[in-house]
Amino acid sequence: MTFNEFNNTNEEELYYFEDDCCNLGDDLKTFTQSNPLLTKGLLVGSTLAAATIISPKVRKVTIPTCKFLAKQQLKLLAGIGVLSIATYITSNSSDLHDTN
Repeated sequence: MTFNEFNNTNEEELYYFEDDCCNLGDDLKTFTQSNPLLTKGLLVGSTLAAATIISPKVRKVTIPTCKFLAKQQLKLLAGIGVLSIATYITSNSSDLHDTN
């Protein structure tokens, strides 16, 4: 490969990279417009994470709060799981009883 061929290859790759960056920006814009709550949640979460890492005073509040919220989420998911199992069993009640 000659030096000129190498330069042309790099220019082509750079051109495709610039197109991908522009498409990525457009994709991020459409994602944030279609999911505003998720975007706000990510921003708040990353801000709290950064503040927790930097400040010990913030850490005293955020760690117990996150533990509490995690426990509540686990309880909620466990309740949903039990409810879904109960719904499945009751909807298939003919399988539970033998009809002789």
